[in-house]
Amino acid sequence: KLAESFDSEGEQDRSVEALRRLLALNPESVGARRMLIVQLRERGEVAEAVAHLHAMADQHRAERGPAGEADALDAEREAVQVDPADPDSRRRLVESLIRAGRL
Repeated sequence: KLAESFDSEGEQDRSVEALRRLLALNPESVGARRMLIVQLRERGEVAEAVAHLHAMADQHRAERGPAGEADALDAEREAVQVDPADPDSRRRLVESLIRAGRL
């Protein structure tokens, strides 16, 4: 709520910091991670946004196993969209496609 309040008031720096602190305390918060990714993308902080997308994909797999693979695949696709030149993101996407039986 605090991050949303900062964001709605145009204080994106404070919102991003609040989300980073929240994730440090509760790294499983998918909602906070998603909000942080959106804000980082808006700010052009590509590397950190991609790192959080990879963390989100890993979290989907760890928490839900094969059932989480579709959400993990979506996160990996988004990482490639955010930074198409990143070889790690492309590799992770290919691995996710293989796990999902789509390659």
